[in-house]
Amino acid sequence: LHLLSRRQRQMCIRDSYNGLPVVEIAQGGIPSGVGTDVLYIPGTIKVIDNGMIAGASATHVYLGEGVEKILMHAFVQASAKDFHLPASVKLIEPFAFRWTRNLSDFIIAQGSPFSFDKERQMLFSENGERLIFANHNGKTEIVIDDGIKYVGIGVFDWASSVEKVIIKAKGLIAEPSSFSSMQNLKEIVFEDGGWIKAVSYTHLTLPTT
Repeated sequence: LHLLSRRQRQMCIRDSYNGLPVVEIAQGGIPSGVGTDVLYIPGTIKVIDNGMIAGASATHVYLGEGVEKILMHAFVQASAKDFHLPASVKLIEPFAFRWTRNLSDFIIAQGSPFSFDKERQMLFSENGERLIFANHNGKTEIVIDDGIKYVGIGVFDWASSVEKVIIKAKGLIAEPSSFSSMQNLKEIVFEDGGWIKAVSYTHLTLPTT
């Protein structure tokens, strides 16, 4: 790791070392106890793997052009407020940003297959049809709007503050654990003709009456 500026608290992972490209970060490569304002990961690292940046205490995370995949639990429990995604990122796996409770913005390069709705705090792929991440921290109500076709694995995992889910999407497909462990869920309401096409009910606890 190379600390660019102690005053600005910026940390940059080098793209080369002794003339060789840096292509991988060891699991837990950014220790959770290391605090920094900005973390930059170079594009020579194509895949950010499970636990590589787990618990990283960076406020702003920049991924360099060339990063292609963000795998499961890559940034689990990271404290970042925003992520800068280059167009080269084509895959974000389920739980990649699990328990990132401060995460409120994705700054996404033009040409990326992903989009972020800041008002709804939702990250999408496939022209807004596939919901792959949502910041539900502190929310008591979630709305799945029409146009959303798919809710990914664990999107609302441990949404403990949510009491009500409103489904306006028509023909929604929800993956196993999409709505798991919502301890305070009281009601699921279908509005504007919304309906679920497929869901694994073994992972969805419906409220009792």
